[in-house]
Amino acid sequence: RLPSLVGNLQRMGVRTSVVCNYDGRQLPKILGYVDRVLLDAPCSGTGVVAKDQSVKMSKSEEDINKCAQLQKELLRAAIDLVDANSATGGYVVYSTCSISVEENEAVIDYALRARHVQVVPSGLDFGRNGFTSYRGKTFHPSLKHTRRFFPHVHNLDGFFVAKLKKISNDVPSKELVDQEEKEEEAQQEAPTRALKSAGKKRPSKAVNASEPIEAPPAKKRKEKAWVKAAREEAAVEIASRMEGVKQISKDAKPSKAVSKEMKTINKSLRKKISE
Repeated sequence: RLPSLVGNLQRMGVRTSVVCNYDGRQLPKILGYVDRVLLDAPCSGTGVVAKDQSVKMSKSEEDINKCAQLQKELLRAAIDLVDANSATGGYVVYSTCSISVEENEAVIDYALRARHVQVVPSGLDFGRNGFTSYRGKTFHPSLKHTRRFFPHVHNLDGFFVAKLKKISNDVPSKELVDQEEKEEEAQQEAPTRALKSAGKKRPSKAVNASEPIEAPPAKKRKEKAWVKAAREEAAVEIASRMEGVKQISKDAKPSKAVSKEMKTINKSLRKKISE
């Protein structure tokens, strides 16, 4: 992309520019302090589905998580590049062409804990406010100043923009950042734990493992009166038919009449049972 970038700068007559090719995470060690930084971070590109339909099938959750991790590292470096004491700067603009919360609001929320910055209004009078809560996760209230753009609403590619103001050049310790993250995760998970504990039954009394556990006696269902009467009536009818078959068997050898009577009894028995 460097030749294209250089060509565009020359075509537009931009003279106050220097083009370099470095790992953005290492720039604070090379450049030192600057007044402002625009970080157009590499992302999953979920906002440009209208132009590239393959994004819907080629990007996975793992890809988005990898992008989010790289974006956090780049944003930390961008903030470290900016001088909080600059009279004309101290600003970082973060943008992506993604609509994933993990690559946008979650990254900015992380930056607010990892560095001494605050979200300020972007100055854009269109677009929608960024999310301050999403699927049970709550972000810093100031994320309402970020801006989201959706293809189906604004007739352009999906985009996200956030403007940060650096208020101190001090860097919080990693232990403090990790502790704040753990406390925030505990607060986010507290309602879920409360719902789970409310749904659990009270624990039963302790039982000695060596003693046999007796199963509770099965509850007998009370039979309805009409069911009982029908059952008794069927039993009487079947018994009388069986008695007739026995009498026929005594008088003569088994014949077609006996077989026919047995079939009738079996059919009647199945009908009574089904009823």
